[in-house]
Amino acid sequence: MFLQIYKVSLAIFLILGVFHYFAKTILCKFFAQPKRTLFEYRKNSYHGWASTGKTSIIEMIEKEGFFCFNEISREITLQARKEGIPQLFISDPLLFSERIIAGRINQFKAAEDVNHPMVFFDRGIPDVVAYMDCFGQAYGNHFCR
Repeated sequence: MFLQIYKVSLAIFLILGVFHYFAKTILCKFFAQPKRTLFEYRKNSYHGWASTGKTSIIEMIEKEGFFCFNEISREITLQARKEGIPQLFISDPLLFSERIIAGRINQFKAAEDVNHPMVFFDRGIPDVVAYMDCFGQAYGNHFCR
């Protein structure tokens, strides 16, 4: 019995030693890289579930003088209503998502021409696929490029 406990203890000690070596030599080098702060990034997007305050944060940032791109889905919904589609999200969710991702890509590209050191986005490109996954909506590979 004592010999078995000794062998298990020795094995654990060796595993911990290997892990310590790995952590010290590899992980420390990786994590020792200089970290970037929020204000070192040119493009900043805010993500999250509905009604969690993203737009409120964007509005506060905008009041401080920063350039912000607003949530594109509001514009898409208004445009669809002008086209006679009262609720595009319900009647054709795939078309709704395609318009949103195209709009967000356009915003991202337009940010290059904005004469401000930083720009902010109310949501980003990955949110489109995240919502489609969440709601079990099928989509093509063009959403993941």
